Amino acid sequence: MIIKFLPLLMLPLLGMGQTNANGGMPLGGNTSSEKLPLEIKRNALFNLEEIKVRWKKAALENCQGVPCSTLSVPGDVRDVVVTDGLEEGEVIVTFSPPLSDGGSPIIEYEVEVTEEVPAVNSPTISSYSPKNILIENITITSNDIPLTMAEDTNEPVSGFVVASIIKTKGLKSPITVKGLKINVSYIFKVFAKNLIGSSPSSSVKTQKFTLKVFPCVAGPASSSPSLIINTPLTNITHNTTKATGIGPFTDLPAGITAAWASNVITISGTPTAAGTFNYTIPLTGGCGSVNATGTITVNPVCPTATITYNSYTYNTVAIGTQCWMKENLRTRVYNDGTEIRFDASGTSTGTSSQTWSGTGREYGAYTIYAHDSTTTTPSNLTSYGYLYNWYAVKGIASVGSTTYKNICPTGWHVPTDTEWTDLTDYLGVDAGGKMKSTSSLWNTQSSGANNSSSFTALPGGYRFDGGNFNNITYNAVFWSATQNGGNNGWYRSLSTYWDDVSKYNAEGQKSVGHSVRCLHGLTI
Repeated sequence: MIIKFLPLLMLPLLGMGQTNANGGMPLGGNTSSEKLPLEIKRNALFNLEEIKVRWKKAALENCQGVPCSTLSVPGDVRDVVVTDGLEEGEVIVTFSPPLSDGGSPIIEYEVEVTEEVPAVNSPTISSYSPKNILIENITITSNDIPLTMAEDTNEPVSGFVVASIIKTKGLKSPITVKGLKINVSYIFKVFAKNLIGSSPSSSVKTQKFTLKVFPCVAGPASSSPSLIINTPLTNITHNTTKATGIGPFTDLPAGITAAWASNVITISGTPTAAGTFNYTIPLTGGCGSVNATGTITVNPVCPTATITYNSYTYNTVAIGTQCWMKENLRTRVYNDGTEIRFDASGTSTGTSSQTWSGTGREYGAYTIYAHDSTTTTPSNLTSYGYLYNWYAVKGIASVGSTTYKNICPTGWHVPTDTEWTDLTDYLGVDAGGKMKSTSSLWNTQSSGANNSSSFTALPGGYRFDGGNFNNITYNAVFWSATQNGGNNGWYRSLSTYWDDVSKYNAEGQKSVGHSVRCLHGLTI
């Protein structure tokens, strides 16, 4: 119940012109022909809004000229419907405009929302004093509470509770109301307003509605990644609803953590353990058993300790996030079974009647250093594997072919120039010494040669594009799959004398024979 009092001593001021014989004030200057628009008695109590409406109406009725325009407040707002909004604590109120706007355009609508309370009787006003008192937005919460208004005080009236009233304005239907409480029944009233006033409360359409309770929700994972151990995880996110945080999570990989902020769970870090991890992250804030769940697969750097390829078993080694073969390649075919051409021309020096390179021989080929596969123990083939030209590395099986084959096992490839750089950058200072075997096959050992990476590089030498063999026991030379210009290919060289790794790209070198190491991962 809303009670408003206007200062009674101010009511006479509402008149205009001279006082008539009965003490009233006419609205015009001609006292003989004008009438009182309002019967105002000093001790009467009026609702302030009602007085405003009646006064405006009276002014219009006493306007100059005949006929006068007749204006009024709008009629009833129709078809009020309340539905849940898109967020908790939000509703959408739809309605139809009044059939009559009262002769004045409707300037706005107002939705008034009040918590529903038990029905009560009107209070009994036992006494009052005509002072400047304004009491509004008072809700009676129990029956038969006497009201005694105190004079000249701002203190709350005993026995009353100030209700939660939310007012939201809009120019048309629908109007969205926010800030409501769940599990509470509300009464919705919609007022139409024009310049004269608003729809009278007696005719306002009322709709009761209890808000929907939105449940706690943990959305699906943004991804279910598979990555290599010790590589940074691309953040995984879960959107949440109604949660206030997260509880202790379980089954995330070591090195991975989860955090909650602004209704989003973010999973991040670098895994330091391999395996398949089905994680659970509970929501807090009255969310019960609601959890965010997902899967992270962390693979070891090397999927297996060995790999058998064309009847030869290679050991593997993990260096940083890369998995390398620990021995030089010694295959005679590409991994689809296509033969790689073998070249045994020339003498043990490779310089007499050789057919290793030349125009029309821009295709994959391999050879053995000094053509030695049996005469020494162990033989050059046994110790160092084959030497391949760059065309074999690229997988060019015939002259002019643009369909490239893979010389490495399925799931492996010849490393690119960038991947060789990744290796040496990871090893840092004296990378060559960390890669070189401590075997006596090296002519001499540099001061930093310790094979701490377990790469186990051996000095297999190389074959020039002219056909001759060179630098066995002095250099370990490895192809990359990256070319630089029409005749060039990048490669890496380790020297018996130094602990660094040299990068070269000599003119015409695609016909040079170097050792090959395979790197695990998709062919690039």
